[in-house]
Amino acid sequence: MNHFPLSAASDYIQFDKRRVLGLFWIIGLLAGGCCFLFGADRLIPQMRVSLTGNVSIVCFFCLIFLPPFLSILAASTGMHSLLYAIAFGKAFLYAFASMALLLSFGSAGWLVRLLLGFSGILSAPVLYRFWLRCLCSGSGLSALEVFCFISVYLLIGSIDYRLIMPFWADLYF
Repeated sequence: MNHFPLSAASDYIQFDKRRVLGLFWIIGLLAGGCCFLFGADRLIPQMRVSLTGNVSIVCFFCLIFLPPFLSILAASTGMHSLLYAIAFGKAFLYAFASMALLLSFGSAGWLVRLLLGFSGILSAPVLYRFWLRCLCSGSGLSALEVFCFISVYLLIGSIDYRLIMPFWADLYF
């Protein structure tokens, strides 16, 4: 009998989880972009008007920390399949917002997308790495790993709120 060793089978399962996570991420990106394009005629005129309002720090941190909080909650309770849904939702919203900013601001859309999407651009690889670590590790995450993950998110959010948002406000108004 020619059987695979146990380590090779577990490596295949981990590789399969990586592929499924990547598939959910890519489908979320495609769905978010397509969803915006279907409603672009109604949404593009409202984008510039919606950017003139101020964002409170509470709403800002809720938007930034909701995906990692849900990810930590799903990982700590053992509901690893929920990470796939969070990955799809994060990718969907990122693509939707990116397309909205790119199309709403014409030739300056790339700069507006970089400024307003700063935290999303930097936090996506960190969050994706966290999901991979949760899915592929046999044991749960250590407190040090969760602390480092939260610290990186706090750093990204602080840079965005203290440096990028005031620059955007001075540039836009």
